[in-house]
Amino acid sequence: MPLVDVTLLSRRQPFERLDVAPFALLYPLTLAALPSSYAVVAIPLVLCMHIIVFLATQWSVAVSAQLDFRMVALSYSVSHVAPATHMAELADFNSFSHMKRDLRT
Repeated sequence: MPLVDVTLLSRRQPFERLDVAPFALLYPLTLAALPSSYAVVAIPLVLCMHIIVFLATQWSVAVSAQLDFRMVALSYSVSHVAPATHMAELADFNSFSHMKRDLRT
């Protein structure tokens, strides 16, 4: 059986997720900072961006892993495992080489 390089992940809290937190701030800021004539256009644009980000997390394992999860070291807090190839599409893992282990035992 071949050895597979994996990344250990733990789900972020809802307001730490990058598909929730920015939009939780962007909606009220758009309403408060813009006059109502601009907000009529800006709110649908923010909503469209939010929908695109949500759909991207549903369609792509790599995007979901980046936005909804955080990498963790080998511990009991691991809730998901993603192939490292999915994560490498969006991030540089040279700085996380200390987390990689040889899983052969």
